[in-house]
Amino acid sequence: MKNYVVMALFAVVLLDAVSAAVQLPEETDATCNQKPRPGKRCPEEKRRRMWYFNPTTEECSSFMYNGCGGNTNKFETKQMCDDICNPSTYDYEIYLKNIEKTGNTTEAFEPPPN
Repeated sequence: MKNYVVMALFAVVLLDAVSAAVQLPEETDATCNQKPRPGKRCPEEKRRRMWYFNPTTEECSSFMYNGCGGNTNKFETKQMCDDICNPSTYDYEIYLKNIEKTGNTTEAFEPPPN
């Protein structure tokens, strides 16, 4: 019985350490938790499909962007949205290195040069 208690305690500590290691940076978390905003119509831009991260479903969904304004929770492609906001779909170490190189979470999805 004592071994089970020790194993359970070890599992809890290990799970806590792993979950702390995969937390998103604050800036990304703030971007990905915003509600999508379609922005406003502007003459130089056409309406187009963009992608946003839905923190409730933990998935990227599309919406129609009006072309100007809005907020930072908008991405050109679903892949870009997943790479930035959904940690289960990308290599987190590469993501962190890209943020360090670019200083910009919206460029962090790009693979590093060979």
